[in-house]
Amino acid sequence: MLKWQKDENILMPGLKLSRIAMQKEEPARKQYYTRQQIRTALIFADQRTKLMIMLSFDCGLRIEEMVSLRLSSIHGRKLKIIGKGRKLRWVIMSKKTKRLLKHWIKKNKVQDYLWVGRNSKGHVCQEDARKAMEAAFKAAGFSNFRPHDLRHSFATELKMLGLSTRKIQLALGHSTEAITEHYLSDLDGITIEDIEREVRIPLVRARIKASIANLLYVLPRITIKKTN
Repeated sequence: MLKWQKDENILMPGLKLSRIAMQKEEPARKQYYTRQQIRTALIFADQRTKLMIMLSFDCGLRIEEMVSLRLSSIHGRKLKIIGKGRKLRWVIMSKKTKRLLKHWIKKNKVQDYLWVGRNSKGHVCQEDARKAMEAAFKAAGFSNFRPHDLRHSFATELKMLGLSTRKIQLALGHSTEAITEHYLSDLDGITIEDIEREVRIPLVRARIKASIANLLYVLPRITIKKTN
């Protein structure tokens, strides 16, 4: 502002530069929620809020992207997202989220926006969505929750699973890797034990399902051979 005034030859004789204090930049918010913590919050959410939370975490959505989702955004399990700067990206939801979303669309006879606003006009406003999501987390014992924390949690989990910063950047729709690195600063203080604990259970479940599927495929063929 002062440079502009100088360039425009605007004089402020009463201005004392010694009294001008530089605004201190607040440290980056570092709040990461595990899958288990998010599941706990979902217990206290109604169906709409539950889907908002699940989609935000599954897909790393900004709140403005989440509230403006339309029926035309959905392509199977993929969502077409127009983010900041009108940048297009594709994200994918979990099978469970897709199943619940399909039920929501059918039950509420959704024609355009997934979450209709007040008086059935347009989409729900960000403030209403934010309050509903924060209320669910507060009821679960997390009073410091902000919807953007789910986006940080999404990025942090991808990093835990070993994805490169470049791939996480594309998933988040960031313009540079530097911005993505800022998100991943939430990994500070997380140990390898934390990572193993968070990732181990889903991996074990996947392996059990694969083993059962193999058995169901192999056993009938063993029986047939013995009969012959």
